[in-house]
Amino acid sequence: MNTSRTLPALSLALALLLMAGAALAMPPQYVIVDIGVIAPTDFAQGNRVSLTGVATGRSFGNPTRAFSWTASGGLVALPNPTSPARNYCVGNGVNDLGAVVGNGTTTAFGSSPLPLLWQGGTVSVLALPGGQTLGRANDVNNDGLVVGSIGSGSVEYGVMWTGGVPTVITAQTPGGSWLRTAYSVNDAGQAVGFGIDPANAARNVGILYDAVANTAAEVPALPGHNGTLPFDISNNGFVVGSSMLNQGSGMPFIWSAANGTKEIALPPATSQGSCRGVNNAGWAVGTAGGVYAVPFLYDGEQTYALADLLPPGSGWDLDTNTSSSAMGISEDGIIVGSGVLDGAVRAYALIPDHGVAAMLQVFAAEAGDAGVDVRWALALPGGDLRVDLERAPTADGPWTVIASRVDGEALAASFLDPDAEPGRVWHYRLRVTERSGASYTLGELAVERPVLVSGGPQLGAPWPNPAREGAQVAFRLPTAQGVTVQVHDVRGRLVRSLVDGSFGGGEHVAGWDGIAADGLRAPAGVYFVTLKTATAVRTQRLVLAR
Repeated sequence: MNTSRTLPALSLALALLLMAGAALAMPPQYVIVDIGVIAPTDFAQGNRVSLTGVATGRSFGNPTRAFSWTASGGLVALPNPTSPARNYCVGNGVNDLGAVVGNGTTTAFGSSPLPLLWQGGTVSVLALPGGQTLGRANDVNNDGLVVGSIGSGSVEYGVMWTGGVPTVITAQTPGGSWLRTAYSVNDAGQAVGFGIDPANAARNVGILYDAVANTAAEVPALPGHNGTLPFDISNNGFVVGSSMLNQGSGMPFIWSAANGTKEIALPPATSQGSCRGVNNAGWAVGTAGGVYAVPFLYDGEQTYALADLLPPGSGWDLDTNTSSSAMGISEDGIIVGSGVLDGAVRAYALIPDHGVAAMLQVFAAEAGDAGVDVRWALALPGGDLRVDLERAPTADGPWTVIASRVDGEALAASFLDPDAEPGRVWHYRLRVTERSGASYTLGELAVERPVLVSGGPQLGAPWPNPAREGAQVAFRLPTAQGVTVQVHDVRGRLVRSLVDGSFGGGEHVAGWDGIAADGLRAPAGVYFVTLKTATAVRTQRLVLAR
C-alpha cells in the first residue's frame, strides 16, 4: 500500500481511472419491498414467484392465510376453506395467471394437510385418489398442471392434477427409484422432486419426471456425493437444489442436460446450502447456512449474499438471523423470500434496479449556498400514495424524514433542504408508501453542500470502479494535518483502515487490496471510502466486483 506518492491533478487521475474500470461488470443492485401481512400481528414468508413476477406465500397467525402479490397490485389475501375447515394455509406455487396452489392444515405444525387451489379469489380442495385422505400441492404451471404429493411418511407418493383430476406418478428411474413428492413443474410438463432408492434408503434421490412421456430419470449429484434434492426447474430445463452424500450436509447445484451438474459457490461465512429457484437465464437463488441463514443469488458466474445487494439503510436483516431465505426468482430477476424487518419476519420482493429506473424517472440533488435542492419524478400507476424524502449523514443512516408529499403531488416534486450542514456529504432517498400498505425505498444519492470558503480537504473517486481485486483513491490536503481514510460496508461496519496519520499539504494516494482487516477477501458488494480530518469528512462509493 502506497500512501505518499504524488499524482497529477485529481480531475485527470479520475478521468483516466474511471476509463480503466469501465469494462468491469457491477454486481446487480436491488430495491427491497415489504410484501406485507394480512393481520397486523402476523409474520409473513415468501415462498415462490412466477415467471412474470406473481408471488405467493403465507401470512402466519391464527388463522394463517395464503396470499398472492404483484408489484403493481400489492398483497391479496386468499380465503381459507371452510368445508372441510383448514385454518392454517400456505401458498407454495403460483403461475402467471395468478392461480395459487398450496396446503391447508388443522394446526400450525401441518397436521392433516389437504391440497388447495385458489383461482379467481375462491379456494377449492383438490381431489385425492381413492382411499387417500392427505395431500399437498407444491406448484402449478401456466397450463394448470399441478404437482405435489399424497399420503405421508413411508407411504407418500408424487402426484399430479390435470384438470383437477389426480394421477399418482408411478414411473421409475432405470435404477428403480420412484417419486415421493414433486416440488416444481415447468410449462413443458417436466417436474422435479425427491424420490426413494429401494436399495439404499439413506440416499436422497433427485428425480426429473416428464409428464408427457411418463418417464423418470435421476438428477446427477456432484462429485463425491450420491444424491440430490431438486427444488425447481426452469422452462428451458435448468434444475437447482442441494447435492449431498446420504443424509449429510448439502451443497447448492445447478444442472442442465448440456452442462451436467455444477456446484454453486457458497457466500462467505457459510458451509452448506441449497438452491430453491431458477429462471431461464440460469440465475438461481437459495439459502446458505452457517451460524446464520444467508440468502444468496447466483448469476451464472458469481454468488452474492443478498444482504450485500440491498440499498444502504434499507432496515432489512438478511444475514444475521436464522429466518431469512430466498425461494424464487422471476424472468426479470425479482427475488422472493423472507427476512427480518424491524425485528419481525416478513416476506420481501427484491426488485432489480432496472425496475427502479422505470419507477424513478428523476432523482437529483444540487447543492448551493441556500441549501440542497432535491427533485424527483416517479412513474407509478395512480396517485394514491405518500412519498417521504429522507436524509442521513451516512449511507447507513440514521435516516430522518425532512419532507412529505401525498397523492398527485408525490409523483413529481422538489424540496430545498436548508438544514444540511455545509462541508459534509449528505445522503438522500425516497420512501414510497402505497395504498396497500406496501412501503419501499427508491434511489439513494449523496451530495456535498459546499462550505463558503475554498481550500478544504478533497477526496477523489476510487479507481478502478467497479474494482475486482482492489482500488486506489487520491486525496488532497490544503495544509499539513492528521487524516484517516477508511473503508466501510453498507451497514457502516469498518472493513479496513487505509490511512491513519499526519500528512503534508498536497496530493496523496491510498490503496486498498480488497482484503478486510481480518485478512480475508472482502466479498463483492458496495463499500464506502471515507476521509476524515479535524474539520472535514468526505465519502466516495466503491463497488467491488469479484
